[in-house]
Amino acid sequence: FIIRDNFLGNEQDFNLILSEVKSLRDEGLLKKAGMSQGSEQWTDDKIRGDYILWVNRKEKIQYKSPNLCRLLEKIEEFKDDLNRACNFDCRKTQIQVACYPGGGSRYVRHYDAWSGGSSRRLTCLYYLNLGWKKSDGGCLRLYLDGMGIDGTFDVEPVADRLIIFQSRRLEHEVLAVNVERYSVTSWFY
Repeated sequence: FIIRDNFLGNEQDFNLILSEVKSLRDEGLLKKAGMSQGSEQWTDDKIRGDYILWVNRKEKIQYKSPNLCRLLEKIEEFKDDLNRACNFDCRKTQIQVACYPGGGSRYVRHYDAWSGGSSRRLTCLYYLNLGWKKSDGGCLRLYLDGMGIDGTFDVEPVADRLIIFQSRRLEHEVLAVNVERYSVTSWFY
């Protein structure tokens, strides 16, 4: 996994993105996240407590969230760099805006892709949590055994931090969140 702090490097930029994401939440565009297996779908707060918005077409939110779209363009540029430099050959991305409302909401241990399921290869998580402190909760716990290492590693969800990891190899969970926690996730296929 890779952690990159100061991804945008400009506090004004991520303040504007956070404001736009909160506006999307206030408009009711973020919906209760669910889970699925085959054609079956369900929700369960004990397993997953976030609210999400799938951003499959940037044009749909461009007029409401131009700063969020600039972040997505920067992540897309990173994907293009991977394609050129590493023959990554990523032709599809999936983007999700998420808000954990606090009150102990979490997402239990899971992979972002699994054998016979999603063909996601890389997960890119960008955090928007200004002034985050340990008591806020919501760390991303990485289970390193998928990388041949014993133990765990907790990533603090601080503003302007990007973490990238292999979707099939790194099991992870969002620990209990005590205050609102915001992120933007891109998956590279």
